Order: sequence, then structure tokens, then C-alpha cells
Amino acid sequence: MRKPAHLSYGVDDKPPLAVNALSGLQHVGLMSIYLVFPALVAKAAGAPAEVAVGMVSMTLVALAIGTLLQAFSSGPVGSGFLCQPIASVVYFVPSMVAVKHGGLSAVFGMTIVAGLREIGLARVLSRLRAIFPAEIAGSWCFWSGSRAASWGCAPPSLAPTSPPSHHRSTWGLR
Repeated sequence: MRKPAHLSYGVDDKPPLAVNALSGLQHVGLMSIYLVFPALVAKAAGAPAEVAVGMVSMTLVALAIGTLLQAFSSGPVGSGFLCQPIASVVYFVPSMVAVKHGGLSAVFGMTIVAGLREIGLARVLSRLRAIFPAEIAGSWCFWSGSRAASWGCAPPSLAPTSPPSHHRSTWGLR
């Protein structure tokens, strides 16, 4: 397959080191924007600053591991392309609901279960394209973005409060 004329680099081309370094910096900048989500979830849980810092730190570790797994193709793992993961808005809204009803333990459990489901679905994703065409996927993206926007535009009286006291004591949050 020939490279289209409007592209600077093809799939198998190796850009110069400077281009790779600037692209890496761009990816880090993009990933950094989304680090506000774990901080907001920690704040909604009423967690102390140390817990919020720990959540952001672990998010960075997870992003680094996810980027490496995606960038290096080894069997069924990875695509060989630099497709970095992000702390997505798709998880943000359910995380805010989970933290309101079950605290940080509910958020962590939900995230683990959702991650395992994603791993399972990744094996059959190409076969699901007939069920989920671009129109359905686009509608889902619009819906999740609209939901996140409505959450962000909610009056302070409707914003999530800290979890009930019995959930706070589980994590030593007083």
C-alpha cells in the first residue's frame, strides 16, 4: 500500500528524533489535561490532599503502562502505534455517581470491573462493528459528552457531596 501524498510519514516510516520528541511532548501534554478527573473524584469523596495526590500519581503510572502496552506489539497485546490512554470523561461521570453512593472503594471497584470488561471486549470488538456502526458510536460519544457537560454545569446545590460517614471511615477519611 502506498503512502498518500498529503502524509509526511507512513505507518512504517521512522520520523527524525526531534519529531518523535515533540510528538511525545504533545502526547504528555494531552494526557496531563485529563489528570484533573482523578483529582475531582478525590475532592468529591472528601479525601485529603494526600489521597488525591496518590490517585493522580497512580493514574500517571497506569497511563505509562497503558502507553507501553499499546505501543509495543506482542501477540494479542498492543497495536504497535503510539495511542496513549487517557483518564476519560466516559469514566468520570460514573465515577462521580459511584463516589457519591459508595465512596472511593466503589470507584476503584467499578474501574477494575470496567477494565476487565474492556479487556474481554477487545477480543471481539472487530466483530461488533456490525452491531455498533459509526452512527451508534457517534451517538454514544455525544451522549457521554453531553452528560459530562450537564454535570459540570450543574448548580452547586446539585454537585456531588462527600460520601456517607460509614464509607469515609473505610479509607481512613475523617
